[in-house]
Amino acid sequence: NPAHQSKFFPDDPAVVTAQCQPFKFTILESLDQIKEKFQFLQVQCHHLKMECEKLASENTKMRRHYVMYYEMSCGLNTEMHKQTEITKHLNPARLFWTTAHQHLKVMCQCWA
Repeated sequence: NPAHQSKFFPDDPAVVTAQCQPFKFTILESLDQIKEKFQFLQVQCHHLKMECEKLASENTKMRRHYVMYYEMSCGLNTEMHKQTEITKHLNPARLFWTTAHQHLKVMCQCWA
């Protein structure tokens, strides 16, 4: 059947070009869209990577500060315990005598 054959296999090159042209254009258009989306995703990925690096840097900085403050806190706590132990062992009468003796010493120096 020649009509059936011309429908599926056209002999006219213009018909072949006209039928294939929109298909090629859609493929090229799709490839361009995929390329644009890929570039957009690459830019987003780069921004997210930079943000992650920034957050990692801030995290490291915060950890350093935490360690520094923790060490300071432990040092202050130790010093407070030392002072508490010293105060427990001081006799109030002895403290008064030491203070009075120092006061007397200062007064003697002033009169001399």
